[in-house]
Amino acid sequence: MVLDIVPTNLFTPFSRGNTLQILFVAIVVGLTMIVIGEETQQVAVFAEQRSHIVNSIMGVIGKLVPLFVFGSLFNIIAGSDVSLLLDAGKFFFGTLIGCLVILISHIVLACAMTRISPAALCRKTFSTFLIGLTTASSSAAFADNLKVCTEKLGISPKLANFAVPFGQILYKPGTAVMYWFAAVSVAETSGLTVSAAWAVTALVISIVLSAATPPIPGGTTASFSILFAQLGLPAESFAIILALNVIQEFFRTATNLFAGQCVVLTASRSFGMYGKEN
Repeated sequence: MVLDIVPTNLFTPFSRGNTLQILFVAIVVGLTMIVIGEETQQVAVFAEQRSHIVNSIMGVIGKLVPLFVFGSLFNIIAGSDVSLLLDAGKFFFGTLIGCLVILISHIVLACAMTRISPAALCRKTFSTFLIGLTTASSSAAFADNLKVCTEKLGISPKLANFAVPFGQILYKPGTAVMYWFAAVSVAETSGLTVSAAWAVTALVISIVLSAATPPIPGGTTASFSILFAQLGLPAESFAIILALNVIQEFFRTATNLFAGQCVVLTASRSFGMYGKEN
């Protein structure tokens, strides 16, 4: 996977749609332009103009995505493709159970290390959890997340002001579980061999993608395309996985927010950056 990030030439990534190679080329070209400086000003203007054009086109395509997903699901149901429906069931319920395990494990860990009762922990973090559960947006819950950590959990603002935004971007265990269950469920139903090495590889890719998923609408869609390409999963299951992701996004976001709060609370005790609880 690591070696495949480096393309053999500058044109293959774009012709094959390899997202990781395109990002690699973009980083190399961008850093080179920064080093060269003003001599690349015209190239930068041209790239910016192309970016506006592409973004406008993608905006129109984005509005058509729900229609595409609906058509794909209708085609699956009308064609009685049971294997794809099995993918959906394993993926949906597997991710749901995985998120519940994450919630319980973080409650046990936080309560054991901080001596706070589970009821008190859940009561103080409930407002942030509810915002994530109803909006599926970590950005919408950011202000309340920071307030809960500093005022209700008694975490030092010096730690919270850094750890909360940093954690919301990188620490997303619910998202990692979602990617892993999607990979395993599709692989099993499509007849791919799910060996121990394959499962570990899928887990590593899922963890990396969970941190790399951009916190914007459609961010998981791009990450799913990378997941399917890297693991050689059939594209037929992509539409139904993408559709169920819309539903899962609500409780997955709530799980990520709560898990992050537990980790920051535990870290504050370990670093001695904990104040008096309210």
